Amino acid sequence: MPLNMPKKRAALWRNRDYLLLWSGQGLSSLGDVLQDVPLPLLILALTHSPAQAGIVATLQKLPFPFLSLPAGVLIDRWDRKRVMVICDIGRALATGSVFLAYWLGHLSMPHIYLMALVCGALATFFTLAETASLPNVVSKEHLPTAMGQNYATSIVTGIIGAPLGGLLYALYAALPFLLNALSYLISVLSLSAIRIQFQQVRQTMPRNFRQEIQEGVAWIWQQPLVRFLAFRVSAGNIAYGGSTLILIVLAQNLHASAFEIGIILTIDALGGIAASFLIEPLQRRLSFTHITIGLGWVAALLFPLYALAPNIFLLGLIGALMSFALVIFDVTQLSYRASIIPDNIFGRVTSSIRLLTVGAMSLGAAIAGIMLQLLGPINTVYSFSAYLFVLALLTTLNKDIRQAGSLSETEMTLEEDTQAG
Repeated sequence: MPLNMPKKRAALWRNRDYLLLWSGQGLSSLGDVLQDVPLPLLILALTHSPAQAGIVATLQKLPFPFLSLPAGVLIDRWDRKRVMVICDIGRALATGSVFLAYWLGHLSMPHIYLMALVCGALATFFTLAETASLPNVVSKEHLPTAMGQNYATSIVTGIIGAPLGGLLYALYAALPFLLNALSYLISVLSLSAIRIQFQQVRQTMPRNFRQEIQEGVAWIWQQPLVRFLAFRVSAGNIAYGGSTLILIVLAQNLHASAFEIGIILTIDALGGIAASFLIEPLQRRLSFTHITIGLGWVAALLFPLYALAPNIFLLGLIGALMSFALVIFDVTQLSYRASIIPDNIFGRVTSSIRLLTVGAMSLGAAIAGIMLQLLGPINTVYSFSAYLFVLALLTTLNKDIRQAGSLSETEMTLEEDTQAG
């Protein structure tokens, strides 16, 4: 048994290291959301140009497709905790510099461009390191709950942070940037206080960069279940990536105001929060196979109801049920994957899969926009519904999904393999 992986760990809410990680990242996530609304407002105030705001939004996401695979290699080489600390210090300096430049009256668009690029690049490394670290901080039996709590925290900070960010911007335009910088520094302190190592003991040796990337991709390809899940989730994200835009257009067709649309999206988010509290009990009662196949059919049967919803309340309720199913599905497959990926290639495998899934989400939003324009919202809903039906059918017919065990069975197998070695 590796020195870094004790056989028994404290219960999740008694796990000091997990609580430090979770609370620190929760505050950091809130800081990011506090800045999301003020950033385009600040750019519009400086330039009166929506195009400039769009360029900055693109720059924030631009590093991910270019850095994801190299970052996966480096996350497997480097000390993950140190990477996360350095990333948060860098993001604190970048966002704090915007506040300082604004306060001094010298804030410029090149400065904001640089901040967006730096934060986007550092977020790519940080997110991969955090994902790879979690299985070393909590036991496999607690992975679903921990990941569910991360989902819930992200949703809650989104609900709270957006209006709060607008309020802070009204008080002083650069104040959200200062608070975001402080949230990164709090994250640095919480990470520094964590005792456990974020990776298992490694054998250090000179490696070929391209070969290491290929090892991660090859491992995925050699694992039929993981390979299918990677493509299944990516394919599903094409539909889910466009669902918010579809929901907004349908709400407008029901003559919903901007405030009412906000309420609909909040109800939608509450479904994800509810799911995060039920993930562990559901996974104790249902197998991975039942959850993966069953929730695929739930999504396929729920999606067409969007077109039939007679009022905004039911529209929000359907969205909440979809979010409930999606969060449980996502956390279940993430937990299962995390339980079987070897620690020494975790970053490379995760970065390769995430490149597919995140790209599919962006593609889905673009496809939904085009279809809404050409087909109208009702036909778009039915088209996406048929697509989800096909995905549910393919998932049901996949023998690796049908033969997959539960998370607990996977954990027992891995422990036996470790002890035998």
